[in-house]
Amino acid sequence: MSLCPQRTYLPFTPFDQALDRVSINPSYQAFEKFVSGMYLGEIVRNIFIALIDAAPKSLLFSGKTTPTINKHYGVDTSLLSIVEEAWNGNGEIGPVIQFSKFDPEALEPLVKFRLEKVRQVIVTQLGFRDCDVSLRDAEVLCHCRGLVTFCFGAYYP
Repeated sequence: MSLCPQRTYLPFTPFDQALDRVSINPSYQAFEKFVSGMYLGEIVRNIFIALIDAAPKSLLFSGKTTPTINKHYGVDTSLLSIVEEAWNGNGEIGPVIQFSKFDPEALEPLVKFRLEKVRQVIVTQLGFRDCDVSLRDAEVLCHCRGLVTFCFGAYYP
């Protein structure tokens, strides 16, 4: 099946389509692109860029970016594992955060602690200044992590 064009068999998001267009084998090996560690980081990077560039107002990092995010394949899939470790460091599954009702003042101490760990991962792994990344940015990344985990389970490293 990998040798045949698969755009008609598997659902593509706009991020998948953009990645597929610039891959070395457009329209082929779609499943591999969906689950491969090589591509998942790039899909997450493209989602970051879309949220940073959202109009009329940026939804991530106050519209700021870094050379790591701007570089093609600059975000490695291992970032998802590092965020996962920061969020669930002691083996417990972290609580689900209500994305639309995010209020840093109303967070439980454990949630705030975990989001702060994720925020530090963003700063160190993506090259942001400490003051440029908020807890809400960390929460958005946790949702990206959650979507990838939900979609791909244990397939990413």
